[in-house]
Amino acid sequence: MNVTLRQLRAFVSVARLGSFVHAATPMFLTQAALSHLIRELESSVGVRLLDRTTRSVRLSKAGEIYLPYAERVLSDMAGAALCAKDLRDGKLGSVRVAATHLLSSMKLPAQIAAYRTIQPDTRLILVDASADTLISQIAHGDVDLALGPERPLTEDVVAEHVFSDDLMLVCAAQHRLAALTSVPWQSLAQESFIVAGPGAALRTMLDIHFALTIEPEIEVEHFTTALALAAAGQGITVTTAYVRPFLALHDLRMIPLVEPGVRRRIMLYRHASRALSPAAEKFSAFLLQQLAEPGAHPPPV
Repeated sequence: MNVTLRQLRAFVSVARLGSFVHAATPMFLTQAALSHLIRELESSVGVRLLDRTTRSVRLSKAGEIYLPYAERVLSDMAGAALCAKDLRDGKLGSVRVAATHLLSSMKLPAQIAAYRTIQPDTRLILVDASADTLISQIAHGDVDLALGPERPLTEDVVAEHVFSDDLMLVCAAQHRLAALTSVPWQSLAQESFIVAGPGAALRTMLDIHFALTIEPEIEVEHFTTALALAAAGQGITVTTAYVRPFLALHDLRMIPLVEPGVRRRIMLYRHASRALSPAAEKFSAFLLQQLAEPGAHPPPV
């Protein structure tokens, strides 16, 4: 049986309007062409679907049974076409985004909430991850996008700069450096450093071209633990300025570090050869626009 959508549309139109004349016009067909489509459909299904007289057209008993199925097929096809358009426009689907613990808590919640108001049919899945696993998660296809500090890329991953932020000193309000407006790195030579995450001390020394040797007094996994220890007077820690809202949880001070000043680059990672879904592409453009530094000109959403 070789039934076409044109035949089904012709049948449903005649059945609804009860007239070949009235049904032919909106389909931009002649009555003869419309009659031919109906005859082809009846030949394919093997039964008469319409009872015709010189004055009227009515559904046959078989036509009454067949009509709901024909209408359902046309409705499903219309729904499929609408779904395809929504997919092209990025309105449906899931987007898996990995981000560091700090970015997951400080930058992305507001962006996810804002995006859901304009694209409520897109499911956003946030994966809380360490900075050193972001590249591998993209390379292995575990996530669509990843937001985190700049790291060396593999051949499977590309990155786009989103924004940069200053490296800052964080210490307790009672610390001897707390009242200063800026602190040179050399002034920290005798301080007890609290670092969060493996390799953090070495990355910082690379950033400042080894102007200071950092030998951590305490090493922890999560930055929130480092903040709590600093607030308890157990040392100082170094972080980017975007974590400033966390300071409200503790009696801490954030002070610019100078000589040299350092700006850490935050990147949006994606797979180099695997195309993003329309939903992921659209959310990527949204993040680049919303998180861009003042004066930057990211692509429009």
